[in-house]
Amino acid sequence: MNMKKSEATKLQKEKAVFFDLNDESLYLASRLFHENLSSEIAFVCDKSFTIFDSTKDYLKAIKADVYAAERMNLTKSEIAKLLSDDSRVFFLSSDSERNLNLCLAFMEAAKAAGVHTKNPLSLYLSCTAKDAEELLTAKCNELHMNFNTYVVKTPALIAHSLLNKFLPIDALKVNTENALVEEDFNLMLLGFGQIAREIFFNLYMTGRFSKSKFNAEIIDANASYNSKNIAKKFPGLVKDANLSFSEQDVNKSEFVLYLQKNILNKNVFAVALGSDELNVKTANLISGIASSLLKDKKITILCSIWNAKNAAGLLASTDTVTIIPFGTFDEIYTPDVLLGDKFEKSGKIVNEYYNSRKLDPYKMKNWNFMTTHDRDSNIYVAIFNRSFIKLIGEEKFAEFKTEEDFKSFMQSNPNLLENLARTEHRRWMAFLYAAGWDVLPLSDGLIANKDENLKLHTCLVPFSELAKVSELFNEDYIQYDKDNVMTIFELNKNLSQK
Repeated sequence: MNMKKSEATKLQKEKAVFFDLNDESLYLASRLFHENLSSEIAFVCDKSFTIFDSTKDYLKAIKADVYAAERMNLTKSEIAKLLSDDSRVFFLSSDSERNLNLCLAFMEAAKAAGVHTKNPLSLYLSCTAKDAEELLTAKCNELHMNFNTYVVKTPALIAHSLLNKFLPIDALKVNTENALVEEDFNLMLLGFGQIAREIFFNLYMTGRFSKSKFNAEIIDANASYNSKNIAKKFPGLVKDANLSFSEQDVNKSEFVLYLQKNILNKNVFAVALGSDELNVKTANLISGIASSLLKDKKITILCSIWNAKNAAGLLASTDTVTIIPFGTFDEIYTPDVLLGDKFEKSGKIVNEYYNSRKLDPYKMKNWNFMTTHDRDSNIYVAIFNRSFIKLIGEEKFAEFKTEEDFKSFMQSNPNLLENLARTEHRRWMAFLYAAGWDVLPLSDGLIANKDENLKLHTCLVPFSELAKVSELFNEDYIQYDKDNVMTIFELNKNLSQK
């Protein structure tokens, strides 16, 4: 999804075609219409689908055409009429498998209809299948047609929307004199489906600090299986974080007793059980119990909500309980997210900044050719920069007017610099652990500090052990972490400006 803001004029000439008539598609279509980003809008639905009068009025307001077809199989003439240069076709139903099958069938239909456009057609589908991109590429090759295909990974977008509202440091006590978090991050995650897993990994990658533990209890019906699966796929993470899995049914009275017993040792609850109704009910249950039991302690409840209307059912935040709804489709199914680069933009800025500091042009990285892993690395550097500023103190950080001011302050406070470097090292380790990496043990025969194929790295050790790795490879890895701390000011400046 590489469209830039400067391409807005180009979008005005484009058609937007939506397969399935649902709230998500209607919302995006409305945004495209009102922001003048599409010249024509059309929906394709099954003949048996009932369109209510209120929806008809909505479609009329955005001047959208509707094509009703048996099993959504359009005729060749209908396909030819719908498609033109720069058309964008969307498959955004809540059924991932359906979206993929409809998209593949559409590609075949476009080929059979003899569609020829000057520019490749752009196809957007919400799909969580791991092999979706490979299947789409294979279909393009099979048909000898050039489509621009974009797999919308909705669970990941939901997790990113959460980090825009909440970071783990927001729920923790911070000592800005020493740039240290003074308590552990104690999470109870309710659910472990696709959205819940994304939430877990994002909280973990942004919740590792020097002298602070990351503790997570995961409530899930398949706790035993998920526990073994996580241990197998993420061995480094399991050693770094304190994880526990518990099989509980949130609909039973026993769960109320379980919450009453365990609520005092948690500071964050994340609820992602699969439906808005159940999420709201469970979040309110936690809030009610917390309000009755907590006195001097505060907790945060993160509640996954898909339809913003359902957030109205959440209890209001109190002095002891903060409730944060996140992940509504009107936050993520927007032009700047699906057609633009909202969640990637910060990563691009970090990459540009890193490139500007490299003297050797051959070491510079082009964003368009970077791996997903390398892109994500830059994105999470940008996200964590906000936590570094909180560790330093937002008021203190605001006093720095230039990069020289910031660096001078850090150099005159070596203890502060080392604590931030220790947190930077933990942040980096957590990112690799969440990608399935583990430590590469030191040995006399080692000639490289990492094995990318096996996902092993010698630097995945505590900060205090980095000196041994540095000695073996004649590289000062401790200084690397300190150098990264020194970029906090300029990174924030670039991120704020752009």
